[in-house]
Amino acid sequence: MLKKVAIVSEGVCAEDPHGADRQVSLFPADARKLVDAGCQVSIEDGAGRRMGFSNQEYARFGVQVEPRESVYRGKDLVVKIKGPTNEAIREMDPGSTLFCMAHLPMYPDRKAALEEQRVSVVAMEAVSEGKFRLDSKELAPNLFAKQVFDSYLKSRPAAERHVVVVGYSEATDGMIRYLGRKQLASLLVVPASGGTDWVSAARKGTVVVSDVVGNPDSLRTFVNASAQEGIVTVDFSKFSKPNERRLPLEDLFPDGKLPQFGKRGIQCLHETGRAGAQFGIEVLDSDPRNTWSQKDIALVLGYGNVAMGAIDQCVRQGQAVFVLGRHNTQGGRIERWLSRSKLVINGAFIPDELAGIEFVVSNQHVDRVMRPGTVLIDLIGGSPTDRSPVEPVDTCTFLGAPMFERNGVRIASVFAWPNYYRTFETNGRYSSQIANVLVQPEGLLTGLRNTTQGIRKAIVLGPFDGPRETGSLF
Repeated sequence: MLKKVAIVSEGVCAEDPHGADRQVSLFPADARKLVDAGCQVSIEDGAGRRMGFSNQEYARFGVQVEPRESVYRGKDLVVKIKGPTNEAIREMDPGSTLFCMAHLPMYPDRKAALEEQRVSVVAMEAVSEGKFRLDSKELAPNLFAKQVFDSYLKSRPAAERHVVVVGYSEATDGMIRYLGRKQLASLLVVPASGGTDWVSAARKGTVVVSDVVGNPDSLRTFVNASAQEGIVTVDFSKFSKPNERRLPLEDLFPDGKLPQFGKRGIQCLHETGRAGAQFGIEVLDSDPRNTWSQKDIALVLGYGNVAMGAIDQCVRQGQAVFVLGRHNTQGGRIERWLSRSKLVINGAFIPDELAGIEFVVSNQHVDRVMRPGTVLIDLIGGSPTDRSPVEPVDTCTFLGAPMFERNGVRIASVFAWPNYYRTFETNGRYSSQIANVLVQPEGLLTGLRNTTQGIRKAIVLGPFDGPRETGSLF
């Protein structure tokens, strides 16, 4: 068992050179769960102060307060959200374990320091819940989208496939994800309030889909607006409850294969997207030279978790959003979209083998296609050794200096976007998830060789047994 555990301060590090991060990896109530599990838990003096937690609140739950000079030493496990400095790594005991958002491909010097010190690393960003599954709430929108749209997609060439999704809800989230994998001419998500203008302007043959439960009274308005336009309007609320036996889950995925693992065990991906979108909207709104209005359409690239957060926030703010899947970000099709929007939000990835070779948004796009004054938000980020899908971003920006400009285009790729928006709520989510990974049955506290497969896959360095000998999981 990893019995001696340290909660250390975030502080200045490679991901946060300005020391702007106020988070703490475990709130007092979650630290107590480790104490109750039999751990000797220490916290660095003042680590929780910037989130409003005093040393006394931790001490009340049996957590010992330690000075910075000793907190890394003599511990089985050090817990931190962002990675530590190389100086702090050299204070850790050989054979101990670091649990953090490691991002080792982005920081090769950190990896070298950890390897030299023989510190095992479990990367929070790589922890999975376990076996992949879809519950009924997630399954229903996917089945609905497949049943409604497959015949529509087969009946029209890609250039004539137009879909408008009304509002954002759990149901429309699943539909957008499904449609993002298809070859569409356009996928537009509009706010439920005031969205009839978009539907009225839609071309004949467009499919409009709404979730009445998520958008009360909206569908009737859209039916009336679209009846004269030859637009097909679909009501998700009338879709019967899904029978999981009716359709193999493999049919919902483009390669016919289910993911091996479930969702990330520690993540605020949706919050990342919301924060990035909100930042972009505020930058445009605060610029006196800007002509941005709610009649403009934002552009979101991708349909994964961070992209869905951006779509959610734009719709909450009354902004319509065009969503581009892989079909519209490749083959020279992205240029016409980039030239039209003043807010471009990237949530799309590039496969590892093509990172730094191909880009979703290139320097040429920024220099020759996008209009001066455009705000480009990158939700993925990167570094010189692990490139972002947005070529001008050769390294992430930071909370203390979030934005730079290239050819009149303002670009932001903040490391840890959630710190910008709803920080306390986001940090609380992280804290709860971290505690769960540690104390769950066969959790990380049981040791690197005894824990679940979803955690073992996140061991990105080690495991090291001590100063001399190296063990192996496999």
